[in-house]
Formats: sequence, structure tokens, C-alpha cells
Amino acid sequence: MRAEGDATRFEKAEQAFRGAQQATESRLYLETIEAVLPGKKKLVIDKSQGRRHLLLLQDGIELPDGIRPLPQ
Repeated sequence: MRAEGDATRFEKAEQAFRGAQQATESRLYLETIEAVLPGKKKLVIDKSQGRRHLLLLQDGIELPDGIRPLPQ
């Protein structure tokens, strides 16, 4: 039973990935970064079709105008 449930979840995740590869890839990247570095302030610079850059921000650092954090 559990194996069937796991297989069904995997198939649904695969369908979602194939339907929106870029969005799914970005979501998985952001979820992984949050899981690995919980509670840390992070700034991800994502150049479309290019490399992502991850910057860890120290407490008290203010973001410049025009750059806003993702909602919690």
C-alpha cells in the first residue's frame, strides 16, 4: 500500500514538472535552500537562463529600494 502511494505521489510530481519545468525547478531549489538554511536571511539572484547566485545576509542588513524579500 505505501509503495503504491509513493508511486502515485511521484507520478503526480513528474506530471507537474513536465508541465512547468522552470517553475518546478525554481520551487524545488528554493524549498531545498530553506530546508538547508532555515531562519537565515537569503537573497537569490536568478538570471533567466543563467546561473543563480545565493547570498546570505547578516542580521540588520537592509535591502536596497526595488528589492524585496519573498513573503513568508
